[in-house]
Amino acid sequence: MRDGRYVTAKTIGGDHTIKDALTRVEESLDPVWFVRVSQSEIINLKYLKKWDFVGGGIIQVGMENGIVSYTSGRYAKQIREIFLKRRAKR
Repeated sequence: MRDGRYVTAKTIGGDHTIKDALTRVEESLDPVWFVRVSQSEIINLKYLKKWDFVGGGIIQVGMENGIVSYTSGRYAKQIREIFLKRRAKR
C-alpha cells in the first residue's frame, strides 16, 4: 500500500514503511510472484488465498492474512489473465 511518498509493506513479520515510490518498489520485486492490483497496491501471489470476479471487470482478492483488496479496471485485465493461467495449471 502507498501513502504519498511512503510505501507500507504488509508482511508476515509485520508492517514495514519504506520511503520510496511504489513504482520503484515494484521494479525491485520478482514479477513471477508480485503483481500490481491497483494504483496503490501490489500483492504477493504466494499468499493469495482466493479471488473472485465481482462484476464490472473488478476482481476481489483475498490474502491469507485476511486482507481483502479489489483490482481497479486499469489492472483487472492483466490480473485476470494471470489468475486464469494459474487456474489452468491446477
